[in-house]
Amino acid sequence: MNRFRFLVAGPCCLALTFGCERHDREFEIVEIRQLPSRTSTVGAPPLRREAMEHTRRPTAGATFDFELPDGWETADPEPPRDLALRAPEAVVIGVSRMPGNAGGALANLTRWRGQLGLPPADGAMLADCPRAPLLGGTALRVDLTAADGRRRILGLMACDDGGSTFVKMSGEATAVTAQVEAFDRFAASLRIASTPVEGSDAEGPSTGGLWWTAPPSWVALPPGQFRLAHFQVAPGVQLWISVLAGAGGGTAANVARWCEQYGKPTLDPDAIARLPRTTVLGRAAVSVDLTGEPGSRGMLGVICELEERSVFVKMDGPSEAVRAHAGAFRSFCASLRLPE
Repeated sequence: MNRFRFLVAGPCCLALTFGCERHDREFEIVEIRQLPSRTSTVGAPPLRREAMEHTRRPTAGATFDFELPDGWETADPEPPRDLALRAPEAVVIGVSRMPGNAGGALANLTRWRGQLGLPPADGAMLADCPRAPLLGGTALRVDLTAADGRRRILGLMACDDGGSTFVKMSGEATAVTAQVEAFDRFAASLRIASTPVEGSDAEGPSTGGLWWTAPPSWVALPPGQFRLAHFQVAPGVQLWISVLAGAGGGTAANVARWCEQYGKPTLDPDAIARLPRTTVLGRAAVSVDLTGEPGSRGMLGVICELEERSVFVKMDGPSEAVRAHAGAFRSFCASLRLPE
């Protein structure tokens, strides 16, 4: 059994890598097409290639470690899959990671049932699903067979506000049955690669260059329109970086907006002036702690104003969980740097 590391890929440019074998044949290029870019690669690390023939430029910035069962092979993933594999007799395996709860477990169970022509799921069906380990947590183990017995889906789904993961095997029922043991071993071996994540944004008129180092346990998620980078720190806890032109509305306005979001009293200018400072990008950045009582939602934030742009780092989640990761948050902010 081989140890593999696979690059999480997103719906962006396809990079084809050819071997070094020399060929004497000549080919005529009869058509060239330029595909439109649909996904920003802002925040993505340099391309890595290990144990596969084709790769895509990463958008999420994470890699998978896993044990490849005998007879399985990797395949080029198509959205929304981040990792694709094939098993004998046309059995297909896919791994997908999505931000947020991806619609919730009940909706996704209904979706999988619909693929086999089965009626929608209900709460009792969801409650009957056993649980299995996945990526250091637990997931629902879903086992479905079409009414005519011809097709089967076996999968794991973990839906959480901090990010969702789906591992799914599908195909002809007898062929899937033959791969159940291999699937369970594969899912149990699946890991986010334990290497520090480094990233840089693309040079742009409002952001400029920015690099960072994230703890190896953080899971990089796809960046959004206003998010240079986005991470799942822990279940239910997320962190993101935003970079805006100029002052980005100003420190006072942004602190007031955050206070409103988390149900805190608005701070007056004197209170804002007394907020603690932390060194970020060589500047004294404003540090904001809006965590509250256990069970409440809270955040830690940093605002760093540079000459032509402002950098915002925000960690959000249950207050007690956010406080538990305060040290990692401070270390991440301290790691931010401009390219040399």
